[in-house]
Amino acid sequence: MKQIKYGLEFKSDTPNYYKEKDGRKANTVRVLGYDDKRKEILDRMILRKEYGVRIRIIHKQLPTESFIRTISDVTKYSGWYIVSWGTGRSIDWRWIKKK
Repeated sequence: MKQIKYGLEFKSDTPNYYKEKDGRKANTVRVLGYDDKRKEILDRMILRKEYGVRIRIIHKQLPTESFIRTISDVTKYSGWYIVSWGTGRSIDWRWIKKK
């Protein structure tokens, strides 16, 4: 992840990227380095419970492919940041198993 003009961005590998994009996985889990400036942003969001920062997810293998969501929650657990966002799309029912 890195700070950009409209919030945060990070790269995601193929399996997770498509799950994140279609809403099956509406979060990312990250460990950030000690001197990573994005920690300040995420810690501030947790402390103030102020969300709404936009996050850009970039396909790691296809860097021209990306999407943007609005952060709805940030949780910190044992040094891990769990960044969640609203999906902003309808469900792609092809991925839902029928009973």
